[in-house]
Amino acid sequence: MFEWLKRVVASPSFKEIAEQYLDDLKAKSSYRMSRQRINQIADRIGNKRANAVVKADILAIMDEKAKEGKAPATINHYRQLTKTIYLRATSRGYALIDPTIGIDPLPVDNARQGFLMPAECKRLLKSLARSKNRKLYLLALLLITTGARCSTVLSIRGVDCDLERGVIYLYNSKSARGYIAYIARQTRAHLEKAIAALDDPYHHLIGGAKEKCGAGVIRALQRRLNRLFNKPRGIDRRDRKNRIVVHSLRHSFGSNLAMASVSPFAIARLMDHKSVSQTHRYAKIADVQMREAVGSLVKSVLE
Repeated sequence: MFEWLKRVVASPSFKEIAEQYLDDLKAKSSYRMSRQRINQIADRIGNKRANAVVKADILAIMDEKAKEGKAPATINHYRQLTKTIYLRATSRGYALIDPTIGIDPLPVDNARQGFLMPAECKRLLKSLARSKNRKLYLLALLLITTGARCSTVLSIRGVDCDLERGVIYLYNSKSARGYIAYIARQTRAHLEKAIAALDDPYHHLIGGAKEKCGAGVIRALQRRLNRLFNKPRGIDRRDRKNRIVVHSLRHSFGSNLAMASVSPFAIARLMDHKSVSQTHRYAKIADVQMREAVGSLVKSVLE
């Protein structure tokens, strides 16, 4: 009773309730990114009493991130993260008012997200095949052919690959659940070679050791994407909408399936989306591409 009353009367700082939220998050894959963003929020309001943080403070943070060139989806995450911290704090008994109330999320346009067409995916893989770094090639191959997130692909172990059934058992750390990817005939030989090279079937395919391979191979793949696609097109590093990044290979998987007229329900299942509404972005991309294709055809006929 007295502990509850103390919490209601007490006025912790924003940093204190944020740290309590992070303590609950330590075992989850989103911990590192959440800490990084919370630190950025705390730079502005960390020392303020949580009950003194107001709507204007959150709007100022969102405006600051917009000026830094952050994408609307990223800016919305700062808003949602703040909301979640306050909800968690009130569930602990603190008498606080959520300062994000009345702040609408920014509209996010996913119709033209950066992705690679099939011919560009082939070009990337051909470029990597000439490299001596087989782990880098395998990472790109699995990203392109499974549509899994990079963290998921890096977590694949030899034992997760069932070559007889033609499936890979994947783990989506974002949603904390497992699902399967189908092994295409053309990728089977590469998987067989990678599994045969492992000292232990419980080791990771990319990295080989018990610890999965990390930032080094991701940076190497990003450098290759920059060289092949971003620099030749003059895409600015801050152009988060059109710039090709490692995560764009996941978008390439979904976008190319949509353009091949695969149903949104099948794409949602293959990409482990929580609902088919998440897959609608790829339908929009397919619409844009088909509209452009029709425009090109009519232009060639009439001009």
